[in-house]
Amino acid sequence: MGSTKGLSTLILGCLLMGSMGVFAHFIEGTHPINVLLYRFTFSLAGFLVIAALCLAFSPKSANAYIKSNLSSIKKHPVIYLFTGLVSALVMATYVWGTLLFSLGMSVVMLYTASIYLPFAEKMMRRYFLPSIPKTSFGTKYYVSSAINLTGLLLIVGSTLSNANLNVVGLVSAISSGFFFSIMMVMVRALKSVDVAPEHTLISGIAVGFVLFIPFAFILPVTISVSNIGFATGLGAFATTIGGIFYFKGFSSVRADIAPLIAYFEPIFGSLLALIFLGEKYSLLAIVGVLLIIGTNFVYTIYSRKALK
Repeated sequence: MGSTKGLSTLILGCLLMGSMGVFAHFIEGTHPINVLLYRFTFSLAGFLVIAALCLAFSPKSANAYIKSNLSSIKKHPVIYLFTGLVSALVMATYVWGTLLFSLGMSVVMLYTASIYLPFAEKMMRRYFLPSIPKTSFGTKYYVSSAINLTGLLLIVGSTLSNANLNVVGLVSAISSGFFFSIMMVMVRALKSVDVAPEHTLISGIAVGFVLFIPFAFILPVTISVSNIGFATGLGAFATTIGGIFYFKGFSSVRADIAPLIAYFEPIFGSLLALIFLGEKYSLLAIVGVLLIIGTNFVYTIYSRKALK
């Protein structure tokens, strides 16, 4: 029963997180940077409300959770803040990719992180986290990454003939995968210092809010009932609740199943873009998507079997 509940929670988390680009698209009269600020603001508000409810209805466990994580954060503030910065950059480049390029393609390109992971880990170990254990990337991993790269190139190639192509949006979408690979390394770093994995998201929201709040006074932002409603969907529901469900479900489902279910996020994101935004994809782009998601899915199955 617990496993079934965890599975449902993870799938719902993937659906909510996959929907954030749709909510972002419906925010009107606002610069893309401030759409991102809407996300950070309402996500932060969502976490504060949930924290207040937990303290009110379950003070003992809430206080124990806060005390445990706060103690670890105080001992390793640089790791925590850098994780927050990287997480904020993942959220920023992803949102800008969905707004300026394509939601369906951006959510898939986020999952090309495996292409950059060996380089990201090497860079982090050399300059910032020498204590992180070195990962052994085998031949099958590099074959998988090469196929991922082929899929990415097919997606990029399918857009180059588009006269309305927004280069900033395309670069943002590609960059999100690179920053996501660094974030994967930082999740391991947080775990090594006994900070709960959901703080990858919490730290990113907090750091992102501080970094982007000045733009509210510089760039266009429209505050309206509809924008607040969609911002609530983007921040509080898709990001905060979606993130909580995602991390809770991921930790509750069998270790060999959870990474496979996580691939529902790009699938949901692409389908929602098709339904609500009317996005259309060329055959070349669809082949690229299938290569990326399919290869990641197959490699994950292989990796889990190899560990048994």
